[in-house]
Amino acid sequence: MFSVSKTALAQDNREPEQINDKIIFQSSDSLLLRSESRAFNLSLWGTIATHQTIILAVPGIIVGPSLGYIYGDMPGHDWKGIGIRAVGVGGMLSSFAICGWGCGPGESAYTTAWIVFVTSAGLVVVSAVYDIASIKKRFARRMLPS
Repeated sequence: MFSVSKTALAQDNREPEQINDKIIFQSSDSLLLRSESRAFNLSLWGTIATHQTIILAVPGIIVGPSLGYIYGDMPGHDWKGIGIRAVGVGGMLSSFAICGWGCGPGESAYTTAWIVFVTSAGLVVVSAVYDIASIKKRFARRMLPS
C-alpha cells in the first residue's frame, strides 16, 4: 500500500473525495480508503492492547497513540508524540538512577526522584491522551481540500 499526498494530488489535478467519514484517494495504481474512525481505533487499541505484557507496555505507550497518525499519513504529528512520550519514559527511568534501589523516605534524593517520576509519568499520560483524543479532528482537518 502507498500513500498519496495533497501535493501529488495537486500535481495530477485530482482531489480526494469524501464519503461520510471516509476519504477516497484515486490513483492509477489503486484506491486508498482512509477512515478517521479507523485512525482513532488504531491509536486507542494500539495503546491499550499492548499493556497485557510488560514487554509490550513501554513500546505500546510510546508508539500506540501515534498509530492513527501513521495510518493517516501525518508524519509531523506522529513523530512529535513519539518523541514526547519517549522523553517521558526516559525521565521515569532516570528517577531510578537519581535515587537507586537503596533510597528511602527522608533522603533528599528520594523527593527529587519522585518529582522527576511523577512529572515524567504525567507527561507520558497527557501526551497519550491528547494524541488519542485529537486524532479524529486532526484527521478530518488534514483531509480537507486546501
